[in-house]
Amino acid sequence: MYKDISVYSPTTKPEVIDITSVQQSLINLIFTRPGERPFNVDYGINVEDMLFDLADDTTALQVYSEIVSKVKIFEPRVKLNTSKTEVTADLDNNAINIKLVFEILGFDGTQYEIQEAIKG
Repeated sequence: MYKDISVYSPTTKPEVIDITSVQQSLINLIFTRPGERPFNVDYGINVEDMLFDLADDTTALQVYSEIVSKVKIFEPRVKLNTSKTEVTADLDNNAINIKLVFEILGFDGTQYEIQEAIKG
């Protein structure tokens, strides 16, 4: 149903489909800085820049808010489960832990999960 170019192994596996396509898109959204894409300067989340400050609960809340708003704008294939999606601060490692829980529209209603840790 969904198909994208693989950014991780375009020569050996040029396309990703369905859940892999959506997961790749969400990860790209998180790790792309706004302004990095020339014709889409609003695309991306400023997570790495936020981590130059202390990775605390305030930073985690900012990252959570940014993720929720940007996913709504840039990933229309996804319905984020905001009650299960979590962004937490790891003070010992100056990191932010992200857990996205989402449903892919047009599928069977299954909830999928992505977990990423971003260190400052």
